[in-house]
Amino acid sequence: MGKVASSSIRARLLISAVHLLALATLVSVLLAAIVSQKISPFHSFIRGTPLEQWGSYIVGVVTRQDLFWRQFLARLPLLKDEQQAHDLLIERIQAYRPSHALVWRDGRSAFGTLRQRGPNTFRFDFETATGPVSLPVDRSEIAWSRRIVYEPVSLTPQDVRFLLEFPQLKCYHLPPYLFVADVPFGQVMAARDILGNLADEFFAVFAHLLPRWQPGKLAYACLYRDEPSYLAQAIQRKDAHLEKSTGFYSQQENCLYLYDPLGSFERHRAERLMKALPDGPDLAFNQQRLYNFLQLEQFRTLRHEGAHQLAYSYGLHSSEGVEHLWLVEGLAQYCETSPIGQLQPQHMATLVEALQQGRLIPWLELVNTHTTADLENYEAEVAYAQSWLLFHTLMQPAFRPRLNQYIRNLQAISPGDLGKARSELLDAHLGIPLIEVARQMNDQLTAFKRRANGPATLDNTGKSAPADKP
Repeated sequence: MGKVASSSIRARLLISAVHLLALATLVSVLLAAIVSQKISPFHSFIRGTPLEQWGSYIVGVVTRQDLFWRQFLARLPLLKDEQQAHDLLIERIQAYRPSHALVWRDGRSAFGTLRQRGPNTFRFDFETATGPVSLPVDRSEIAWSRRIVYEPVSLTPQDVRFLLEFPQLKCYHLPPYLFVADVPFGQVMAARDILGNLADEFFAVFAHLLPRWQPGKLAYACLYRDEPSYLAQAIQRKDAHLEKSTGFYSQQENCLYLYDPLGSFERHRAERLMKALPDGPDLAFNQQRLYNFLQLEQFRTLRHEGAHQLAYSYGLHSSEGVEHLWLVEGLAQYCETSPIGQLQPQHMATLVEALQQGRLIPWLELVNTHTTADLENYEAEVAYAQSWLLFHTLMQPAFRPRLNQYIRNLQAISPGDLGKARSELLDAHLGIPLIEVARQMNDQLTAFKRRANGPATLDNTGKSAPADKP
C-alpha cells in the first residue's frame, strides 16, 4: 500500500507541475501579446514593471526563433526550379556589370561599357538618373579610364531566395554586399564605399565586443530610385513608423532598405516653392544647398542603418532586443559621422532647445524605455538626440570600459536580471548613479549654448571642454 500511495503522490505532483508549467506558459504568451501589441488597458497596468520586462523577453525569444527558422529554411538546398534560377541570376549579375569607370576632361564621371570603334573613338554606354545613355567619345575627351575587375559570382541558397523577391530590380554582386537596386551603378558603388568605410571603422572600435564572425557571408542592401518605390516596401513592415523613415534595416533579411533623397517628396516640395522665386544666383545657391543637404542625409542614413546591420549581424546586439532604445539608436547615431564618434552639433542644438523648454526626457525614463513607441508623450527627435548624447558620453575614456562590460553582460543577460530596470543595471556597471552622468550631460548642453564661437568638445571625463582642446 505504501508504494501505491507514494506513486499516487508522485503522479499528483507531476500533474500539478505540468499544470503550473502550462499556466506559466499561458501567462508568458499573454504578457508577450500585451507588450508587443500595446493592448489597452492591460499594457498600462504592467508598464515599467518586471512583468513588462518578462513580456519583452518572451517577444525577443519568439523573434529569435522566428529568425532562426527563417534563416534555416533560407539555407536549405535549392529546389530544382531554384537551381535554374541560381544560374539565371548569375547571368543577370554578369550582364549588369559595367566594364569601365570613365572621367571626361570636363569633370564628368560615370560607370559604363566602353567599346572601341576606331583608332581614337569609342562608344560609351552608361546609365543616368533619367535612363540609359549611349555617347560617342573621342580619346582626347577622356581624362582617365579604368577597367573594373570583379570577384567571381558566388551565391548561397539564401542569396538566391533573397534575389528572387526582387525580380524587377537589377542585382549587383559586390562582396561583402549583395545589392538590388533601380538606381544607376555609380550610386550603388558610392553606397558600397560608404558602407565599406563604415565597416572598417566599426570593427576598429567594436571588434572586442563582437561574439560572431562569419567571413564570406554577404550582407544585403536594397536601393530605390525614389521615395514612392521605397514606401511600397516600407509599408509592408509591421512598424508603421517606417512610413516616415528615410531608410531602415530588416533583421529578418539582414537587409538595408534606402532610397535616393533626390527622388524624395521633400525635394519636389522644395523645388515647387523655389519655382516661385525669381531666377538668379540666390535660386541656384538654394538649389545646390538643398541637394547638398539631401546627399548628407543619405550619407548619414547609410551609416546609421549600416551600423544597425553590423551590430545585429555580428552579435553586438542581441536578437531579443534587451539593449533598449538608447543603446541601439545611440550606437547607430554614434556611427553616423566619419570618423565614428564625432560631436554632432545638430543633436546638441536640438537638446539645448529641449532643455530650455523643459522637453527633455528624464534620463532614467529614457534608459528604461524599450522603443520610441513607448515614449508616446515625448518627441522622437529628442529621444534620438538624447540617446546619441548618452552613448557618446559613455564612450569617453572615463566610462568606456564600464560601458563595454555592460554591453557584454546584456549579450548574455541572466533571467534574474530581466526584471530589473535597465537604469539599475547601468548604475551597477558605471559605478556612479546615472543621475550623476545626467548632470554632466546637462552641463555639456549648457556649455554648448554659451559657446558662441564654436561647438564644445568632450574631454576624457565626458564633461565639456574648449573647442580647440584635442
